[in-house]
Amino acid sequence: MDAKTLIKIQEGDQQAFHLLVNLYKEKVFGLCLKIIQNRELAEETAQDVFIKIFLAIKSFKGDAKLSTWIYRITYNTAISATRKKNVNKTQIQDDALGSNNLTEQTINSKDRQHQLSLAIAQLLPNERGLITMHYLEELSTKEIANITGMTLSNIKVSIHRSRKKLKSILEKQLKNETAWIN
Repeated sequence: MDAKTLIKIQEGDQQAFHLLVNLYKEKVFGLCLKIIQNRELAEETAQDVFIKIFLAIKSFKGDAKLSTWIYRITYNTAISATRKKNVNKTQIQDDALGSNNLTEQTINSKDRQHQLSLAIAQLLPNERGLITMHYLEELSTKEIANITGMTLSNIKVSIHRSRKKLKSILEKQLKNETAWIN
């Protein structure tokens, strides 16, 4: 997003803001969905994020990248939504993660993605957010620190712990799957 468009948004130009929404809507919704694990609530939360952005855009000074600022609002809003709504972390939307029926003895790429999605869903909301930002959105640890407000060392430790927890979950899934197939 160029500086002229940002200035227009800060001056209240709704068409320019619409460009910002179109540019970030998929990433905002995707991060909300990964953290919240409920499609309907993620949609509401993504809308809340853009309302917050619209109301606060005048205060954006450019100290960080616009995307980092948007991710920070998204992350904080999604984490707050999980606290407010007391979302059941085991509830998984079939349309987001697919069916959990295994029909083949070998795990193909689609099944691996499915198993990974199921494993990520078992992480805590903040762990899902960190894993999503680091591995799926490919943000640097420095960008994640700016978004979350955590220190760089805390980010590294939290990602490491989340990754270990994810590995353990995946190993259990594989063990259970192998027992189910045999």
